Amino acid sequence: MLLYLTFAFLTFAGPLAFSPGPLNVISLMFGVSRNTSRAAPFIVGGAAGFGGVWLVAAALTDALARVQPAMFGFIKYLAMLYFLWLAYRIIQTDLPSVGGGTEKQPKAMAGAVLAILNPQSWVSGMLAAGLFLSQPASLWACILFGLSYSLIVLAGATAWLMIGAAFQKALFQPAVFRLFRYSSAGLLVILGARIM
Repeated sequence: MLLYLTFAFLTFAGPLAFSPGPLNVISLMFGVSRNTSRAAPFIVGGAAGFGGVWLVAAALTDALARVQPAMFGFIKYLAMLYFLWLAYRIIQTDLPSVGGGTEKQPKAMAGAVLAILNPQSWVSGMLAAGLFLSQPASLWACILFGLSYSLIVLAGATAWLMIGAAFQKALFQPAVFRLFRYSSAGLLVILGARIM
């Protein structure tokens, strides 16, 4: 069961962390402009911010489940709808546009604020907590949950940075980007079907 839950969590968190969101597109821009070393503080700050949001979201979900246990079941159905919406949005995503190499170096705090102000991060964190944490959840489970997502986001943003650096021209071919979108969307739909 633990192996299934780990795989399901990675299937949920992976497409979110590796999809073309603000942190990843900015990381890609740094890679394309060959400013990979300057991107590290921003990426680490963003990963910490997303992990922190998921930690707080897990605690909020736990509090809701304690006050109103029926909310826990409702969150699972809400998660399925969210998966379908997210899959649709991923399929509809256009190629990101990137600029030249004269960007200012963003700080770690800018990455963290980007994560904290992202409403998708809060919603997905609460949905993931409802799906993958047993209720009531301990403080350590919430911390491990947030830390796990933080590491996945760090891997995702670093991957976008390296992809930008390695494939400056090939990355922006429509067929390659379309394959990425459909693969990410398909993983979310499969996970949603397994949960229901």
